[in-house]
Amino acid sequence: MVPSEFIERILDQGYLWGLADSEMQHALVESLKYNETYVMPFWSKESGLAKICTDDWQDYKPVKITSDSFLDDWLVGMHNDLLLIGLDWDTDLSGEEYEPLDILECIEGYMNGVSVE
Repeated sequence: MVPSEFIERILDQGYLWGLADSEMQHALVESLKYNETYVMPFWSKESGLAKICTDDWQDYKPVKITSDSFLDDWLVGMHNDLLLIGLDWDTDLSGEEYEPLDILECIEGYMNGVSVE
């Protein structure tokens, strides 16, 4: 299940966070579930992201993405690019992996009053 706290927060505040380098290439992490598949992580809060942007990830910085752009462009684009999505991962860049269209469906359902629990 998609964390309802993530959905509520990004819709209430109107944005979420990703990690990108100076060329705006967004961070990708190898999937632990599927071979030759990558996961793009996102967070609902900026706090704690500075701890991730060290060592191997020192070239990455937190970048703000509007919720509208995430829903209208990012999720479908990630699906088309065969990427998975990580939500509110820990500082070790690990957590649940989701299909982008499943996230889109949950968020749209939430916006229409359907529980995501």
